[in-house]
Amino acid sequence: MNEMMDVVMKKAGLIIGILLLALTPAARGGLVFTVNGTEMPDGSTIVLGPSDVIELDLEISEGHDIAGYALGYTLTNPNAEFITTGGYGYGSISFPTIFDFPGEVYINEPQYVEIAARNLMEANPGPRVLMKDLLIHKLDSTYVELIITAHSETMIDGKWIPDGTLLYTLHIVPEPATIFIVGLGGLMLHSRKKKQREYKSNADA
Repeated sequence: MNEMMDVVMKKAGLIIGILLLALTPAARGGLVFTVNGTEMPDGSTIVLGPSDVIELDLEISEGHDIAGYALGYTLTNPNAEFITTGGYGYGSISFPTIFDFPGEVYINEPQYVEIAARNLMEANPGPRVLMKDLLIHKLDSTYVELIITAHSETMIDGKWIPDGTLLYTLHIVPEPATIFIVGLGGLMLHSRKKKQREYKSNADA
């Protein structure tokens, strides 16, 4: 029963993302962020259970070009983390598009990753994938946001994007079944402590 509910809630999260995609532009300045193979517009919500992992890809869309980028990826809760350890220190991350200065992870921390690449002269036209498989691991059932900002070397369509520009926010929410279980556990713990206090009070009397 619980497994069936998990499947239903994950599908519901995906449906929410697809509906938002139809209502909201998927790209910010030509950048498209893909979560688990599905384009997710800015402000989308995805439902995850404890220990679930999502894969984040970055693309430049058709009709746009990119000469370079430096993007900061921030998780707002320490109970979620980037998985970037492994080969070359990047884990599963790959950079399909070749730049003069290839894609690289410049800052690699559990809740913050900065990734950059750039050309000396020409821009790379879209559509093309810039980065694949940045993994995010959810450690428990709490709410977390993924926030992506531009840094000083980001140039799209011949224009610099100002440093610190907010490009994308993804809301990662726990499954309702998980919230219920956690809440029930807290209620039971509270009830147990209350009974212990009452027992101690009666014993002292």
